[in-house]
Amino acid sequence: MLLGCCVGPRELRFVRDAGFDYAELNAKVTKPSMPDAEWRAIRDELLRNQVPLLAFNRLFPPDMSIVGPDVDMDEIARYLAVAFARMADLGGQHVGFGAGKNRRVPDGFPRDEARAQLARVVRMAGDLAAAHGMWVHFEFFNRAETNLINTVEDAVSFVQELAHDRVDLLVDFYHLVQNGEPVSELTKAGGRIGYVHVADEERKWPGSGSLPVREWFEVLREIGYQGPISIECNFEDPIPELRQAGEAIRRLSYSGGSGR
Repeated sequence: MLLGCCVGPRELRFVRDAGFDYAELNAKVTKPSMPDAEWRAIRDELLRNQVPLLAFNRLFPPDMSIVGPDVDMDEIARYLAVAFARMADLGGQHVGFGAGKNRRVPDGFPRDEARAQLARVVRMAGDLAAAHGMWVHFEFFNRAETNLINTVEDAVSFVQELAHDRVDLLVDFYHLVQNGEPVSELTKAGGRIGYVHVADEERKWPGSGSLPVREWFEVLREIGYQGPISIECNFEDPIPELRQAGEAIRRLSYSGGSGR
């Protein structure tokens, strides 16, 4: 099992010292609108930190709709083609597909059509992931952040319908808690979970609050999960808190196995 942490480029140099195996970055670091020559300078700067950049999140810019009447599939295809190529160039293996705001269904728009649009975009991402030796992990979001695919059961059904061999599930325990779903719901996901995000109360680092993080890891163990686990939290003081988070997640989790 690999342990990672969501950070920004400025925190990369502290990731290894904090005991993490890899860093997870916002996909915006790939700057798909930037010419290749300028991008290469940014790539080299990111890689200079010598931290494995195995995972990426927030795949889409917040103003790019992927469902609804204003969707431009050609624009999405162009954007994703560059983003995936550059994530792979950085050594990326895992891409979280959350996009809560992007997939919010506008009032009055047919939900079946929105779901079909979303499926088309996820398949597009899955095809690009396959071409670059990567995985797409589709994430269910709590109801306050989106109105399309909010529960474990919804997400399992969606991924089953897609039947794409490079698309599985991302479980973020924050959304599970916000929805009031019991952790036992994860048994419905079977072997479809490919990535995990974890945080404590108010998106603080695991172990800083009273949420049952150890119980969550026990359930992951019971269902046979051996993939990556990444902390996605808000740091007030990143340098010491990264170290505290690294120590806590290793204490609360388990060892052995490896990520895909």
